[in-house]
Order: sequence, then C-alpha cells, then structure tokens
Amino acid sequence: MLYRLLIASTLALTSLTVIGSSASAQIAFTNMNSGTLRLADGQNNVLESSVSGELTISVEPNTSATIQVFAPNFISGATSDPNGTIRTASLTFGGTTIDNNTSGGAILPTGTNTNVKVNMQIQRPIWFRPGTYQYQVPLTVTAN
Repeated sequence: MLYRLLIASTLALTSLTVIGSSASAQIAFTNMNSGTLRLADGQNNVLESSVSGELTISVEPNTSATIQVFAPNFISGATSDPNGTIRTASLTFGGTTIDNNTSGGAILPTGTNTNVKVNMQIQRPIWFRPGTYQYQVPLTVTAN
C-alpha cells in the first residue's frame, strides 16, 4: 500500500560569500527568495526543487566575477541525512547552468542585473520521514 508523506521543505539561499579586494562595493545581491522542495514523483527518498530559489546579482562594469555553487547542507529536519546521501545543487542564469561538480564555476555578466535560479536534490538511501526539512545551498562569488 502506497501512502503520501507530508513533508514541508525549504531551500535557503542564506550562505553567500564574496571574495576579492573591494568586492563588496563591486558586487551586490538583491531579491533573495528561498525555494521550495518536494518529494520526487514516486520516490519517497528524493527531495527536489519544486520552486527554484532565486536572487539577483549585480556586478559593476569593468569588474570580472565568478560564481560557484556547492552541495546543499542539511540545516534541520525530522531526521538528518544518513551516510550514503547524495546532495546536488545547480544554478542557472542566462544560458548558463553549472552544478556543484563544475570546476571553477562560471563568469557572471557585468554591468547588469543577473537573475540566478538555484535548484537542488537530496537523494537518501532510505525514505524521508514525515516532517519539515530545511537545506542551505552555499554560493561563492569571487571578484577576479
């Protein structure tokens, strides 16, 4: 007998790091919105983005900046991630998509506001227990 688990989950974009000399004056983050996760269809062991996390990144003209995304971190939930859990995150802007396995990240456009969408997936070796889960996806922007 198949039953539906009640799981409320969020994808938080609260871990942003800017690296580089005077980078804070050259790079700005606005419109940060957390995403929403759901159980994948027919897979009670996989949480995935149903609504992307979103933010806007502004890089001043004549400034080069690289963005990287890292694997999601478990923040809270009915049960913590067991050994063997696979965590992946990706981000998309314009025609560019990178994930946490992309070496070196991607170059952000300059002199404009760039809308970035962040998605993630958590695949456990066992089912998620009913409850509320929260994960955080770290992003790093480096002024080159």
